[in-house]
Amino acid sequence: MDSELTIFTPTHVAETSFDEITACVEAFHKKAKGFEKYKHLIVCDSDPAKGELVDKYIDFLRELETKHTQISVIHRKNSGLRKNYLYAVEHITSPYMMFLEHDWELTTDIDLDLLVRLFREYPQVNYLRFNHLNNNDMSGYDNYHEDCPEIPLVPLLKVDAWHNVVHMIRREHFKNS
Repeated sequence: MDSELTIFTPTHVAETSFDEITACVEAFHKKAKGFEKYKHLIVCDSDPAKGELVDKYIDFLRELETKHTQISVIHRKNSGLRKNYLYAVEHITSPYMMFLEHDWELTTDIDLDLLVRLFREYPQVNYLRFNHLNNNDMSGYDNYHEDCPEIPLVPLLKVDAWHNVVHMIRREHFKNS
């Protein structure tokens, strides 16, 4: 059976990427309850001009793939973040996708099964952003916050802006947008 959720982690080749993606995966496995039952797709963008560093990083990602059975790696040359995001939305088969960029680390415990349940039970939820700002701080991306009491499963705020911090989406909503 296919996973209901795929974690999508875009990465790129840089000297710092080795430590960043290691910290990202380790924090995710520590903080994301239920992670082991969901697929984790890592898509690597590379610039062939970086030569040996590209091969070294792809080999490193392949080691992660071998170590963690949920992880699969795709290497896409000169693709960039946006193209790889759209690639993931188009090609993964699970109904929900979590975006977790390689240089982000979860710092709060999350229950992935509960979040999948939220998307399953509330079809009006298409995007769930993990907030990294104070909910009362309007200096970030949002001009609008509103409590969302009609969805009692988890505390939510309606906001008016999309951002590429850690988030989950209903893939079909964005695939057909």
